[in-house]
Amino acid sequence: PQGPPAQESTYTCPSEKKHIKVLEWPSQELKARVAKRQPRNLNDLEKICKEEWDKIPPEMCANLVANCKKRLTSVIANKGFATKY
Repeated sequence: PQGPPAQESTYTCPSEKKHIKVLEWPSQELKARVAKRQPRNLNDLEKICKEEWDKIPPEMCANLVANCKKRLTSVIANKGFATKY
């Protein structure tokens, strides 16, 4: 006789979880900066977005990338629930 079928090991990434969205902060920051400048049309919006993106310090992005492994490891260990990292 055959035993029970092997269980598949799956992990569904909780993409809605803010604590694992690496680009959440920069995109919110960019949105706030652009809103303050009140673009009047699509060309204005594009120009302002580029200018404001260039003002975000590269160190901030580097720090987000550097902490990515720590964040994901923490989330996996906590089975997708909120973590302190």
